[in-house]
Amino acid sequence: MTIYYCYDAHCGWCYGFSKVITRLAAQYQNQFHFEVLSGGMIPKETARPIKAMAGYIGEAYKRVEELAGVEFGADYLWHIQNPDDSDWFPESLTPAIALCIFKEYLPEHQVAIAADFQKAMFEEGRAT
Repeated sequence: MTIYYCYDAHCGWCYGFSKVITRLAAQYQNQFHFEVLSGGMIPKETARPIKAMAGYIGEAYKRVEELAGVEFGADYLWHIQNPDDSDWFPESLTPAIALCIFKEYLPEHQVAIAADFQKAMFEEGRAT
């Protein structure tokens, strides 16, 4: 049986869920196949600088922290709190392609890889 995890590398709520799905995948890896499907929350054709969404994210991340028990890193929040100085231009296609490549070589690690993408961005402040 397959469990499908639909996520987007730029989704803060998905980041909030990443520790849960990672735990589930580790615990049930011998009983289920976990398949990560990367969404297109921010299509490349309509991507905008981070400042276009920084106001929303600046409030929404607090709710994710509260409900999911995760913490957004200072390096990520710098981009949200200093949107005019940030060079981030988020779009979903690039990390989705990267995930597909990793899935080809390490299909049994796709949940962990997806979580690592989000850790890199939401904790360490590295653009994906």
